[in-house]
Amino acid sequence: MITMTFSQYDRLLEVFKDVNMKPFWPTPEQVEVMKDDPERWMKFACYLNEQEAPPRTQEELLGRSRLRDFINHNLELIDDEGEEEVLTREDYEEIQHKIASY
Repeated sequence: MITMTFSQYDRLLEVFKDVNMKPFWPTPEQVEVMKDDPERWMKFACYLNEQEAPPRTQEELLGRSRLRDFINHNLELIDDEGEEEVLTREDYEEIQHKIASY
């Protein structure tokens, strides 16, 4: 299980705003690949889940459903405790690079 605070997730959303990638929904088979390594794929899965493009086909609807199941089973969002963690420029660039490499 991957644990992330709500603030960390919000910072990811800020990074996602700067990603210029054609929106798509993964196929059910692609989500199966993600299940083999949740740590590697979680940020990308969250990026895909946060896109505003609605599914257009039955396969995309199924892919979105499987993607959300993957996220729900592998990501735990928790309340922030104490000070809020600061996203450094290096963190920001690393996240952007990882998303671009998918």
